[in-house]
Amino acid sequence: MPTKQEFLDFFFEASLNGWAGNAPEITLPELPGFKVIQWPRNGQPGMPGWFYRDAYTVNQGTKVSAGFTNIWKNGVPQFMHTYGGHYPKHVIEFLKKVLRETYSKQHFLGGRGLPSLDLDYDLEYDLCLTEAKDHSFQKKINEIQNYSQFSGTEIIRDLKGYKTVGYHTIWCMTLF
Repeated sequence: MPTKQEFLDFFFEASLNGWAGNAPEITLPELPGFKVIQWPRNGQPGMPGWFYRDAYTVNQGTKVSAGFTNIWKNGVPQFMHTYGGHYPKHVIEFLKKVLRETYSKQHFLGGRGLPSLDLDYDLEYDLCLTEAKDHSFQKKINEIQNYSQFSGTEIIRDLKGYKTVGYHTIWCMTLF
């Protein structure tokens, strides 16, 4: 069984080499309509025994998206993360920057970003999480304490009109 630190080390490595890091996307026959990012890939080194797959789809009519991220250690599932919602194209680079900054600082917030990062945009990122340990609502937390199960919502606001322009709901669970 992996330790929490082994999981976190791999999570940050894979995530920085994933969607937020502009990784190449592939398609897989078993996931029609999905774009897929895997780590390690193409012979690149990764932590031995670990494997990461992030897959998402966007409905072209509604522009609503949904996806999942799974992590395995030696073929055994260790982490499951689902997400869904809507982000307009003009906020995607901002969201990726929030995620990269969070992963670079090694903050684990259910695989999402650190609230209220100052990134010189006219946008604001926020995250509200509930942890399964007591189901208490926690706003602008700095670190996950219980790694077993958590859920929440992330939003991006336009600071000019202070209105929500996009969101994802998330659900995550570690299996170790």
